Amino acid sequence: MRVMLRRLASSSVAICAALVLGTGVAQAQPADGAAPVEGNTTGPYCSTLVGKAAVGEVSPVLHRTCSDVSADKADAQLLQWRAQYRSSAWLAPQADAVVVMHWYEHAHFGGRHDRIWGDGGPCDSAGYTLDPTTFWPWNYDWSRNLSSAFGQSYCSKAEFINLAKNDKLVAYGMDQHGIADLGSFNDNVGLIRTSRG
Repeated sequence: MRVMLRRLASSSVAICAALVLGTGVAQAQPADGAAPVEGNTTGPYCSTLVGKAAVGEVSPVLHRTCSDVSADKADAQLLQWRAQYRSSAWLAPQADAVVVMHWYEHAHFGGRHDRIWGDGGPCDSAGYTLDPTTFWPWNYDWSRNLSSAFGQSYCSKAEFINLAKNDKLVAYGMDQHGIADLGSFNDNVGLIRTSRG
């Protein structure tokens, strides 16, 4: 009986160790293209963390969380997740995450709000390429609901490409005054390239 209990105990330890190691591997994968980790995805105030991407690629969504209370609460939850993720995955220190864009449901910066955080720091000439369709299937399809936007952290230029990917709108001064009305691109955004420019 003692031998059987010892075998059971050692098997349990091996299974637990495998589960813990397996979980650690899964957590280290969002930056490499695996499915992002979701936080609370309900509420009108959201924060989304995106990573840097290779030229011609879309910035991966690493994490998204929303709040019914405020944008600041959603930000706090997102930054807490980022700190835990980076320490649990043993990732090297990286630039601070910064807000690179604000997306709004209505013209003139009203309605639902999503702060887009760049995990690789402020915009440079490469910037971030954002695909609003990848922010779905959470609780909101930004590709069909984006009406105004604002840039931040040197993200002064934005190219809005329509859903059909056959027309684009280029906006400058995004970090100074944003674009209060996307006009024909209202509720029709398939891709956004934001950069310093």
